[in-house]
Amino acid sequence: MDLNKDNLPFGNGSVNYCFLSHVIEHLYDPNKMLSEVYRILKLKGKFLIITPDFEKMDKQLFFSNPNHVKGYSKKTLHDILVKKFNNVRVFGFSNIPIIWRFSSVAFDIYWKWKKYLFLMAVCQK
Repeated sequence: MDLNKDNLPFGNGSVNYCFLSHVIEHLYDPNKMLSEVYRILKLKGKFLIITPDFEKMDKQLFFSNPNHVKGYSKKTLHDILVKKFNNVRVFGFSNIPIIWRFSSVAFDIYWKWKKYLFLMAVCQK
């Protein structure tokens, strides 16, 4: 499935929750995917999305993944989500198991400087 162009295989208003982790930064057209999520959510349905915090991450590390096409800051993620969803809340967090996969440098960034490396957004239809 190509989330840049394909429809999600669910009916209109058919799901209570949708969770996307580390997807939006891979999309050329995130508005298509966000429209699809909105379409399949029931009224008052919740959408949770996780993505790297582009402002806090090392840009070289971010773009070392050739599939990353766009990074999001707290503001840019909020701005794109409020166009479709209600009650949008975006906050930073650190996913410790993910950090452990990286070098000790990434681990040190979190523990020494308490930098949040990821963003989580929660919103509602």
